[in-house]
Order: sequence, then structure tokens, then C-alpha cells
Amino acid sequence: LALLILPILPNALLPESAGAYPVADRFAYLAVFGGSLAAVALALQLPYRGLLSAGLLLAATGLGVRTVERTAIYADEVTFFRAAAEESPLVPASHWSLGRVMLERYQRDKEHADLNEALYAYLRCLMLGHDYGKYTPRLGMEAPLQDRLNELQAIVHGLNIHPKPDESVMVSVDDRLQANLGQGWCLLFAGQLPPERDLDAPKVIFEEISKAFPGSSEAASGLGTTHMVRGELELAKSELSRAIQLNRANAVAWSNLGETLVRMGDLDGARGAFKEALQRRPRHVPDHTRLVRATIDGQRYAQAEQAIGELQAIVGDDPEVYFLQGMLAASQRQFQEALAYFDRAAAAEPENGDTQLQRGKVLAQIDRIPEAVEALGKACEQLPESFDAHYNLGAL
Repeated sequence: LALLILPILPNALLPESAGAYPVADRFAYLAVFGGSLAAVALALQLPYRGLLSAGLLLAATGLGVRTVERTAIYADEVTFFRAAAEESPLVPASHWSLGRVMLERYQRDKEHADLNEALYAYLRCLMLGHDYGKYTPRLGMEAPLQDRLNELQAIVHGLNIHPKPDESVMVSVDDRLQANLGQGWCLLFAGQLPPERDLDAPKVIFEEISKAFPGSSEAASGLGTTHMVRGELELAKSELSRAIQLNRANAVAWSNLGETLVRMGDLDGARGAFKEALQRRPRHVPDHTRLVRATIDGQRYAQAEQAIGELQAIVGDDPEVYFLQGMLAASQRQFQEALAYFDRAAAAEPENGDTQLQRGKVLAQIDRIPEAVEALGKACEQLPESFDAHYNLGAL
């Protein structure tokens, strides 16, 4: 029993010896379990074993409560990686992993604070392994996120600083790659937000990453997506195709290639790309939605209905399903049926500008002009930069 326990006893006495990352806690479990068995076995051989057993039970109860409290950090990825970044600030993976999950949450919820937190995490990772001397960040985690982000951006990008290497922190090449890729995606999403649009910064970053890592599918995917957003569709198609050649499992590249082909008018090619993306991530709702829209635009109504059914099997009776059913019905000039679907979608998500826009266009088709004006007015409020919304309202 001692041979089983003693080699890993340091992990029980000093859990940090297992590693700096929170998930390293798991290395302590076996030592604690074995040590507990040994303590019980010893107690049963000593006088007053009933009292000793009661004491051990009480201690186990207290430690059990602490264990349950500790498991709270495993509630979800955001909670875990926030804890990891706080507990292990010198571990690069804790920062770029937090950036990844916050970026995913921003793509889902479109909360600007999530995007800022993601960029902050990536910049913290980029600063590791460097000694900035007198320019070392001064703001602690108690400071507002925006202030901390501004401080890091000024140090990393705003000042002409050449930091010394800090060999006390181990940063791998992959850590640098992940942090730079994440920074590029953050700046790409931020560059699409009003009032100041800046799509030059992400383009430069992805170009530099592609030069440094010519075999990186992720770098080519980021650069191709940046070209797409900038309207440079031929360049986008070329880079995204290169990303796929480097790694055919790159679902992001397939999806954005499909979006690029939609903008180029190649709906058949777009559908093929979206299907390839869905093979890599079958339950990804945005890819299903893009596939349905491209199929409707290509007037392949039977296939569109089938694709909507596949999406509904994943999300159930979701407003997005009602919206797509309305789009399909409207494309076939079944306006009353389309209106019923858009009404259901609007009731579930009254602040959805796309739903109000399509609902207003259908209402105009059936000559319910005052209601169409009201719906399109809401669309203009919710989509202030939508040409389609403003044009249709102006036409009425």
C-alpha cells in the first residue's frame, strides 16, 4: 500500500506540485484516496477505533464539502478558463483558451463585452515570455475590463517597445500562434462594428501569421475570411480554398467559403461547401441556416424543406426555424403562410430585425401597408445600417 501512495504523496500534501493548471487537481485524487484508506486501516488497528473512525468521518465530511465547492469551477468552459487564468496567470494556454471560449460566446450572443474579454485574454497571452520593464501593466483584475484592455493594447501595439525575453515563463510556438490567431479574429469582428470600422488591422495580422506559418490552415482561413468581409471575393475564395487544401477538416474555412460563393452568385458551390462544413460539425446551427438560405435562393424548394426539417430536429420549435419556413413560403409567393411563420418568429423574438424586415416585405405584398410600415420601421431601428430595410420603408 505504501508503494502505491508514497510516490504521489507530494501531490496530496502540495497539490501545486502536480502542475499549475487547475485541472492538475485530478492528480491528487489517487493519493488522497490511497492515503485515506491507509488512515482508516491504521485507525481500525488502534485503541479507541470508534472515536478515531468518527474523527476520520468528520474530517472526510469537511473535505468533501471543500471538494464540492472546488468543482464549481467546472460548471462550464467560461467559468473554468476564467478560474484558470486567475489561478495560473503564467500558463499561456489558460489565456488563449479563455479567449477562444469568449470568442465563441460573442459569435453566439453578440455581446461586445465578450469580445473585449476575448481580446484581453489573447493580449495577456502574447505578453507572456516578455519583460516590459517599466511598461509592465499596472492595472489589476479589479480595474474595469475596458481600462485593462486599453492598457494592454497601448503596450503591445501603441508603443514602440522592444521587450526583453522573460525566460522564467515557458511559452511555446503554438501558444504564440493561438494567441495571434485569436487576436486577428477579435479585431476582424470588432472591425465590422460601427462607428469606426477598421478591417486593415486584422488583414495585416493574418498576413503576417500566414508568412510565419505558411502551413497553417487556421491562418489561411482567417486571412480568407478577412478578404471576404472586405469584399475581396476572389482573394477570399483563393485563401479559403488554400486553407481547405491544408486541412480538409477545417469547418470554418468550408463555411466561409460557402458564404463567399453565395456573394459571388455560385449557389450550387455554396451549398456544397456548407454541406462539407456540416459533415465536420453536424449540429452547427449557423451552417444549417446558411445551407437553407442558399437552397431557397437557388429555388430548390424540396431540398430546402428537407434541410429545414434537419435543422428542426436539432433545435426544435425555434424562432430561426419559423423564420426559414417563412422565407421558403415567401419565395414560393405563399404570402399568407409566410406571414403566419414570420408572426410566430416575431412573437418569440420581437427584437429580431431580420424577422421584422421580411415580415414587413410580406405585409407590403398583400397590401397591408400600415402594418408593413410599422414592421419595416422596427427593422430600420434594429438594423440601422441595412440598405434593404431603409429602401423598402422608403418605397412604401
